Amino acid sequence: MNTPMRVCSQCQTPLAASESVCRNCGASYVEPITTAMTELTAFVADRSSPESIQGAVSLSFDEISSKQNTVDEPTGQGEVLLPLVPGGVGAQVPPRRKGPNVGLIVGALLLIVVLVGSGLFFLVKARVITPTATPTATPGIGVPVVGGKWQLTVEKVHQETQLSGGFGINTTTYTSNSGFTFLVVDIKLRELDSPQVVLVSTDMYAIISQDGTVTTAALININTFAGYSPGGIITTVSNGELNLSVAFVIPQGSIGQVFKLRFQQLPLIPFSAK
Repeated sequence: MNTPMRVCSQCQTPLAASESVCRNCGASYVEPITTAMTELTAFVADRSSPESIQGAVSLSFDEISSKQNTVDEPTGQGEVLLPLVPGGVGAQVPPRRKGPNVGLIVGALLLIVVLVGSGLFFLVKARVITPTATPTATPGIGVPVVGGKWQLTVEKVHQETQLSGGFGINTTTYTSNSGFTFLVVDIKLRELDSPQVVLVSTDMYAIISQDGTVTTAALININTFAGYSPGGIITTVSNGELNLSVAFVIPQGSIGQVFKLRFQQLPLIPFSAK
């Protein structure tokens, strides 16, 4: 290795290796301090050239940036590696995108459910509810029927072959002809005007068969104690209500079919002949 030439720092006179004092100016020789190379690239800047100084500075910053953007392998010694920042030194980290607000979405859904439910409630409540009409009972046995000034209820229907009427020696027995029978209808009759005297006669009652045949009553009995009579009966009524039995003569073969009772202005009352 070549030994560098020794030069006086004051007058630049060359000195031998053994000389410690300059023979020209008498100044003591001082060994110059040498600069060691670092990890960075060594450079010599020309004091007279500003461009060289600027290039050296730029080179140093480029090397620093390259080291900052280099990811080291994990050492396993508890080191924490920071994430790289795109763009090098001075770059801004892009903001994180926020996900949807779950609470706000759930609240909006609940509000929609409440509004829809309230709307349906008021809609149903606002509907005009038609009251269910009470069905009118079909006229028949045991069903009171009203018409005009009368209310009539057929209490019972039964078949008889012989009826009696009158008192004492004037007792009369009524027997149907061969092939015929008495069809007796027990009735509760109320006059709505509540009179004291009521006229009841056989021609006030009739029955209509299934083929349309009309049969007028043959005998009538009021309160059952006086017996049957073929004509009209005038009776006194204190409470406006009469219990009477009306007998019709019908063919024996008609038993079992449905008849309809007709009385004054009342609707026809169907019943079965038994």
